[in-house]
Amino acid sequence: MLKLKGVCAGYDGKSVLHNIDLEIMPGTVTVLAGPNGSGKSTLLKTVIGLVRKTSGEIWVEGKNTESLSAAQLAQKVAYLSQNRNVPDISVMRMVLHGRFPYLSYPRRYRETDVQIAKEALCRVGMDAYAEKNINSLSGGMQQKVYIAMALAQDTPVILLDEPTSFLDIAHQLKLMETIRQLADQGKSVVLVLHDISMALQAADVMMILSEGKLVRSGSPEEIFKSGILEQVFGVKIKRVQTDEGWQYYCLAK
Repeated sequence: MLKLKGVCAGYDGKSVLHNIDLEIMPGTVTVLAGPNGSGKSTLLKTVIGLVRKTSGEIWVEGKNTESLSAAQLAQKVAYLSQNRNVPDISVMRMVLHGRFPYLSYPRRYRETDVQIAKEALCRVGMDAYAEKNINSLSGGMQQKVYIAMALAQDTPVILLDEPTSFLDIAHQLKLMETIRQLADQGKSVVLVLHDISMALQAADVMMILSEGKLVRSGSPEEIFKSGILEQVFGVKIKRVQTDEGWQYYCLAK
């Protein structure tokens, strides 16, 4: 479980997050949604310490993050950022980076680490590219490699910032299946998504941020009926019933 209590954080003396209280339960897919600049990415970065909180507490698996070393925190929380540099290394070597928190000195990968990395690559359909240089791949394929690295980290909490970026629609849907499987295994999965239609379909819980504040949380049904999405995004959210369930779409006001 991931828990934030009274968390405030920001950059260069400017406050971005204001008194955030939330709980992310095991076995759930939680989507953070909100307009650009609402604090979604900052929230994820604050959890893993890339952004310093100015007040409040963060708890992971019953441990206050301030009591954890960097390696211990990385064994509990995997994080996939929205923007990243692409190193000049092989796909397998990139995915093996996810195993780094578990290595002791001297830092040599064990057979177990290699096997976990191979399984993560298979899970995202990239096992045939293990020896390819990651720089030779398309943006969508690189994104799948980074997702595999996060999976290889094998943590109870997984934070993914815009994981569908660069993926075509078929691979977006496949990724959502993988995320559901991870939640079904008992992991706490937190996504930042800009695609409101996909968020409403994929989430167990949606948390809506606006101007650095958590303004509403609940099931997709509760969020849809509350009207908060139309309020914070300035669009109309509609839906139609299909054989596969509700399908959502957006219209300009």
